[in-house]
Amino acid sequence: MALTLVALPVITSPSQSSAAPVGHHPALGATNTHACKLVSSTVECWGHNELGQLGDGTVVSRNEPRPVVGLTGTPIAVVAYLDTSCALLADGRVQCWGSNQAKSLGTAALIGFSSIPVDVVLAGPATTLAASAFSPCVVLEDGRGQCWGNRATLPNLEGYPPNRAGVTPPFQANIDAIALKEDGVCLLIAGEVKCTAFVVEEGIVWRSPIVAPSGREIVDIAIDTHSYFCVQYGDGGTECRSTVGPYIWGSDLATADPFTEPVEKLLRGGCALLVSGPVECLVVGEGTPILAGQVVRVITPQLHVVRLPAQGSVADFERYFTFTCSLRTDGSVTCPQLYTPPPPEPCADEVFFIGVRGSGQDPQGANDADELPYDEDVPTIFRGDDGRRDFARYFLTHDNPNRGMGAEINGIARLVGAHSDAEIYYMGLDYVATRVAPEDLVNYPQDYRDSVDGGAAKLVEALHHIADACGSSEQPRVILSGYSQGAHVIQDALAAIYGTDTADLVTKVTLLGSPLHATGRGDKTIGEANTPGSLLHLRKQGADNFAVAHGNVDSLCAFGDLVCDSGNARAMGNAENLFSIRNSTGAQIHTSYTRSWAHCALVSERQPNMYCGANSVLSGLGEPLIGEGMEADPALADDLVHQGVQGGGITLAYGAGMAFPSPLQSWLHGRMFSDPIDLGPLPVTEDGVGIASIAIPNDIPVGIHRLAIIDGDGRHSSQYIRIHPRGTDIPTPTIVINVGAPDTESLPGTEPTNPTPPASGGSLESLFGS
Repeated sequence: MALTLVALPVITSPSQSSAAPVGHHPALGATNTHACKLVSSTVECWGHNELGQLGDGTVVSRNEPRPVVGLTGTPIAVVAYLDTSCALLADGRVQCWGSNQAKSLGTAALIGFSSIPVDVVLAGPATTLAASAFSPCVVLEDGRGQCWGNRATLPNLEGYPPNRAGVTPPFQANIDAIALKEDGVCLLIAGEVKCTAFVVEEGIVWRSPIVAPSGREIVDIAIDTHSYFCVQYGDGGTECRSTVGPYIWGSDLATADPFTEPVEKLLRGGCALLVSGPVECLVVGEGTPILAGQVVRVITPQLHVVRLPAQGSVADFERYFTFTCSLRTDGSVTCPQLYTPPPPEPCADEVFFIGVRGSGQDPQGANDADELPYDEDVPTIFRGDDGRRDFARYFLTHDNPNRGMGAEINGIARLVGAHSDAEIYYMGLDYVATRVAPEDLVNYPQDYRDSVDGGAAKLVEALHHIADACGSSEQPRVILSGYSQGAHVIQDALAAIYGTDTADLVTKVTLLGSPLHATGRGDKTIGEANTPGSLLHLRKQGADNFAVAHGNVDSLCAFGDLVCDSGNARAMGNAENLFSIRNSTGAQIHTSYTRSWAHCALVSERQPNMYCGANSVLSGLGEPLIGEGMEADPALADDLVHQGVQGGGITLAYGAGMAFPSPLQSWLHGRMFSDPIDLGPLPVTEDGVGIASIAIPNDIPVGIHRLAIIDGDGRHSSQYIRIHPRGTDIPTPTIVINVGAPDTESLPGTEPTNPTPPASGGSLESLFGS
C-alpha cells in the first residue's frame, strides 16, 4: 500500500490567526516502495523503479536518490502514490511519471507507464498538490479542485466523471486547502471544513467532520490514509478525528489538542511538527512497539502520543503504519531501505548481442508478457522468475522469427556464433518496428517517429538495467547491431547514453542500412556508400559524440541503397522513379543485404555483406576475421547470393566510382562468368551510375555465376548469382555493383577496354533511356 503527502501550510507563529494561504508545497512524497524529495529546485527519487516511478528515464531500481530527468519547469512540490510520482511546477503545471495503470498520470496518451515526466491535463494552473495512497488532487489558481485516476482509485466524487485522461471536471470554489484519502476528499473553504460522503439516497454530499469552536480558526487540514483526520488552528492547536469506519464525518472519536506542544505544521500519518522542533504522532495500540519513540501522552489505553527520536531540522515527514520517512532542511533524508539491490552477478565473461530489427519485420504486435524464456537461453542476470520477467520487458524470446532480430541481423549473429568462442547471448529488442516502405521514409511518418522513439527508450532502459544488475566491476561486453529502422533506434539510444557510465558497456556497434548513415562524423564506413542517409538531418549530436569518443561504431551501407546512400540512389534515375514507385531499385537494394556482396573495408576484399557485418562484430570481440580472399564457391549458401533463373532477368544498378562531365559520355562493360558471356556496354550518367535490365540467356549453365562490370581501365567489380532451371518461380533480382570498390582477385579471360556503344538491340535495355 502506498503513502502520500498532503499539502500543508507553514505557521510562522503559534499565536498567528489568519486564513491558510493557497499553494502549500509538500517537499517529500513516499510510498513503502519508492520516495521522492524536493531539493535545490529539483526532484530526486529512489527505491523501486519497475514502472519508471523514479523518473530518471530508466526502469532500474535505485537505493540512492537520483534526479528526475525531463521536468520542463522548476518544481515546487512533490507527491508519491501507487507506483507514480508527481511534481507541481512554478508555472502551475503538474507533471507525473511512473505507472498509468489507473490513469494515475492524468495524461490522455494511451501508455502503460512513463519513465520521464508527462503533463497532466488540467483545466488551468494549479497552486496546491496533494495525494492519497491511490490518487492525487490539486487546487487550481481559480480556487476550484481537480483530481485524477480512474473510478477505482478516485475518492468519492460522484457527479464529476473523469475524462479520457482520468481527470475530473473542476469542483467547488474558493478552496484554501485540500486533503484526501481513498474514499474521501476534504476541503478547507473560508475556515470551514467540507468532506465528501456518499449516501445511496442522496448521492454525493459534503459534511463537516470538525467545526471550529468559538474563538478558534482552522488554517490547515491533513488526512492519514488509515488513522486520523486532523485540523490545525491558528493558535497552533489541533483537533483530530479517527478515520476508522466508512467515512470521516460518521465518526465520533474526536480528540482536541492531542499533541503536547503548539504545532507548526501538520504532517502525514496523524503526525505534527512541533514549534520546538520534534515530531509527534498519534498511535493506536501500544505506541512504543508499533512506532519507535517515547510515549509522551496517554489519551486512552488504546491511543498514545509518541515523540519520535530527534530528526534534526525537519522540513517534511511521511508515515504509513510503522513506516516513517523524514526530510531535513539540508536536503538529507532518513527512511527505511526502500530497495535492496541484489548482489551483482558475474557478467564479465559474457557477451550480450542485442539485435534490433528493421521496419515491419516480424514479429509484429506487442510482446506476450506471459511468454517467458528458459533460464538457459538468457544471461545470468535474467534468470529466475523476476529476472525472466525483466527479460520479457525488454527482449523477445528465441522462438520468434529470426530470434526477433530480423533476417539481416540474425544472419550476422549466425556467422558470429560460428566463428567465436565467446559465451554470447542473442537478444532481439522488443519494440514496435512499425512498417514503412523505404521509399516512403523520406516523408518521416509520425508512426515511424513514435516507433523509433519508443525503441530507443526501451534500449536505453535495457542497457541501464544490465549495467545496474551486473555491477561496476563485472560488466559484460555488449554488441549492438541494427538494420534500417533498428539502426536508427540504436543511434538515438547511443545519443541518450553518451557521457554516462552505461556507455562503457557497449563494445561494438554494427549498423546496416542506417537512415542516419554519414561519413566524417565518427562512424567507420565499412561498406561502399559515400553519400548521406535519407534522414541524416535527424541524427542527434550525441550519436556523433558517442562515435567519436568510443571509436567502435561501424556503418555498412550498400551502394545505391535508397535509405542510407540517398545521393547515389537518386543518381540512378529521376526522383519520380525512385521515390514514388514502390519497390524502386534503391528500395530493392536496401532489402538485399542478406544476398549481396560488396567491398568490405575490414578485410579490403569483396565478400557477402553478412560476412562484413559479422567481421565488424568479431573485430570488436578481438576474434580473427572471416572470409578473406573468398572466391565464388558453388557450395555457398543460397541466402548469401542472389537468385536468378534461365531466361529470366536481372535489374542491374551499377556505378563507375567517378563522375563524368556530361551524360552517356562513358561506358562500362558487362560480362557474366563461368563461361564468359558478354553482356555488352552499359551506359552511365554524369554521376557515374546507371540502371539496366539484363536478360539471362536461356542456355546459361545452372549453378553459381559471377556477374562483373569492367571499366575502361580494366578495373572490375562483381556479384554472385545462383542460376536455377528455366521455369523456377524466382522474382527478378536487383543486383548492385560499384566499380569504385573493385575486386582484388582477377577475372578469367581477356578483359575488354574502351568498350563502344551498341549499334542496337542486344541483351541490354537501359531503364533511363539513351
